[in-house]
Amino acid sequence: ASRRAPPRLRNLLDMAVQITVMSFALLVLVWGGTRLVDLTLTLGQTSAALQIKRGYIYVVLPLSGVIVLFYSALSFWESAGRLFGSGRSSSRPRS
Repeated sequence: ASRRAPPRLRNLLDMAVQITVMSFALLVLVWGGTRLVDLTLTLGQTSAALQIKRGYIYVVLPLSGVIVLFYSALSFWESAGRLFGSGRSSSRPRS
């Protein structure tokens, strides 16, 4: 359906989606993940199988949130560049 939308609307929709993804990554993965890591390290919970603190395992949440933020920001700026004509268009296929 969005492929039939005019390019300007499509870029605005792409930007709105990226803002939503960045918000989720920031609030849930980075902020919530950091709180979870802090809580589990404070409580000293250890993994029964690995015998390491669970906080070290949960560090993957904020790290993956930062990665998602980075790539969503790239996609956002790419769409903004197409919308305002100040960026070069990407040669990668759109999905």
